[in-house]
Amino acid sequence: MLNPAQPARLSLLACAVAIALPGLALAEGSERDTPIEEQKQQIAEADLPPAVKEYLAYVQDFDARYPDSGAIKVDEVLAQEGEVFALLYCGAIGIDGPCVPDERNPEGGFLAVQSDGTMKAALDGKWWDWVRYLFGNIGVIPDTAYCPSPYAYTYMYMDDENKNNNNNRSGWIGATTSNSNTTWRHCRLTAAASWQFRALPVANAAHGYAVLSMGAFCPPGSTRYWRFQDNQGGSNSNSSGGPIFPNVNVLGRNWLTSTCHFNGGLNASGNMSAFPNLGFKYGVYAPQAMSSTYALQRGWVYQDDEDFLNINYWAPSPPNSGIMNGTNNTWRSLVRVR
Repeated sequence: MLNPAQPARLSLLACAVAIALPGLALAEGSERDTPIEEQKQQIAEADLPPAVKEYLAYVQDFDARYPDSGAIKVDEVLAQEGEVFALLYCGAIGIDGPCVPDERNPEGGFLAVQSDGTMKAALDGKWWDWVRYLFGNIGVIPDTAYCPSPYAYTYMYMDDENKNNNNNRSGWIGATTSNSNTTWRHCRLTAAASWQFRALPVANAAHGYAVLSMGAFCPPGSTRYWRFQDNQGGSNSNSSGGPIFPNVNVLGRNWLTSTCHFNGGLNASGNMSAFPNLGFKYGVYAPQAMSSTYALQRGWVYQDDEDFLNINYWAPSPPNSGIMNGTNNTWRSLVRVR
């Protein structure tokens, strides 16, 4: 039972926080049902941690300086910036100092590199070489929860709003699980397979599409966009499995995810007449209006994100709202293309 004296006091504080943070908003009505302890936690965390802000700002600047991945010399760029990129990512996921992927753990994750050089030898003496190995990878949505070799199976579990949960879904969503919470499953492709993806030649919004960014760069002809999702504020059980770089499970309670978007139409980086055959059924994020020339099945997933002091945002907003959109909640359109 709520203490009647507490909501008024917290409401004033919430208003003060909302004024201080542009874009902060209360959601569609069930915020009044949020338990007091969860309200306090949300107020205390009504902003990104400094390490995550620094990482996001760096990657956005990185993308602005290298807008065309097809026109760069990857080894040269990462020789100059790979260590900084890796170090900032380590900080964003909560590791103070150098870190490397935990290859021994099937659930993925990263391990701190010890000061005595532990694990450096396996990476040619450069602890950040894993960024070079993941220079341009993407993730696609498998039809079932399985990825054939050499692709890596990954998942991101999002603990969605508990009170008056309005999650919804329809049609083909592949291996995605959507109930009162959401599990996004992807196959991380090799860099070679990832760079087969190009813009479709049809010049309209219905033929743009997006894939999960899982490397330092997006493939040529695509642009990276970020989504911060404010998941359930209290008793949150966000988790992940497999390699999810450059995405971040923020404080274990929110998600910062990135996608590479291709606009439909002739592109200087080239076009593809059909989606690559990867040896398994898969889909991408694409508008429901995509023609049957490419769209074999269609569906969508709607997530009810945190209701109290929700701080969802896009960085920046994707130009094609038919692929994904939302303010306090998040909607994504899925299309099976193979």
